Amino acid sequence: MVRQHIPLHLGALMVLSAAAATAAQASETISATDGHFHIPFASSSGANLQPDAIDSLAREVGSPGFLQLKAEDSTNPLAPCALLSAVITGAQVNYLFYELINKSLQTPPFGSNIFGKYDWKQVLWGGGLPDDPNTAADALARITVYRAWGLNTVLNTHIPGQTQARCLAQLTDPQRLENTQDGGMAISLEHKLPTSLFFTSTSKADGHAHLAQLETLEFLAQPASDRSNPLAPCAMLHSMRLGARLNDDWQKIGAGKLQIPDNALLLNYPPEAGQSPLPNESPLKPLADKLRDSAFLRSGSPEAATVVAQAFGHEIARTGQLTEMLLDASKASQLDCINELKAPSTLRMRLLEQKISLPLR
Repeated sequence: MVRQHIPLHLGALMVLSAAAATAAQASETISATDGHFHIPFASSSGANLQPDAIDSLAREVGSPGFLQLKAEDSTNPLAPCALLSAVITGAQVNYLFYELINKSLQTPPFGSNIFGKYDWKQVLWGGGLPDDPNTAADALARITVYRAWGLNTVLNTHIPGQTQARCLAQLTDPQRLENTQDGGMAISLEHKLPTSLFFTSTSKADGHAHLAQLETLEFLAQPASDRSNPLAPCAMLHSMRLGARLNDDWQKIGAGKLQIPDNALLLNYPPEAGQSPLPNESPLKPLADKLRDSAFLRSGSPEAATVVAQAFGHEIARTGQLTEMLLDASKASQLDCINELKAPSTLRMRLLEQKISLPLR
């Protein structure tokens, strides 16, 4: 999961990246009365789908007239426009993950109000995160918030107003995204559906309180199961892993190349970590034939929309389950999570030493 490739649809990604960077610089100043932090995925409803809710949500997507709805007219996190927002977010989050792993981190420009405290110190980091874990946690959280401001502006400008059918076309064929970029659109700074389904938003005051926690040694000793701070290293790890999965799925689902997960690869899951949440067989197995048929998946039909929603929904839920299993079985702390972000597979190697194996995806 952690070694995902940079998206194949590089042209579309670069368009969005440039727009996100420009928008972030234009909109990063937060007023005292209307301040906010946006955090990709984290505790959002879309990123925390319950497996038993997926099929009913997917059926709604295939119901009569649904594909003619506008993006902002549905709160269904598996609607095509919501999922398009999610995969674009995933591509950007995955790109940040790539930068961390390869020590090619692109930090906010000097003078930004979220990152200004590190303007001169960052030159010593060598393109990665700083060695001090508290500083690393704080810096990563600030970069994430900075980029999320710009990304939200792009998503809330690009997606609302589109029909679910148009979003479905882009969701099943990433190359179509590039053709929908319209330089004449007025930039929207309003945070609205469906983008809000895959972002956690907090007030400025709460956001700075979350950042302040990251600078204490006591916080890094907290267990990974503490989800009270959406900017904590383990929350960031959840986000990065989901971003990597969605980025990969965006390339594969519409092309008929999604591999059905194999739960038989789970070995020796420790009883003290709780019962494995994974079913004996992937819920996507009955859909295997349809998931190999790219012509069907890109047909734009209500039935195809339902299958695409099921595929993404189960992938989102499974990624969350696997991340929780990784953290629970390894008894990870927030410090362990920041180390995992710097050097992916650290926690998996710890488990392999105990002869515990988790599926890679």
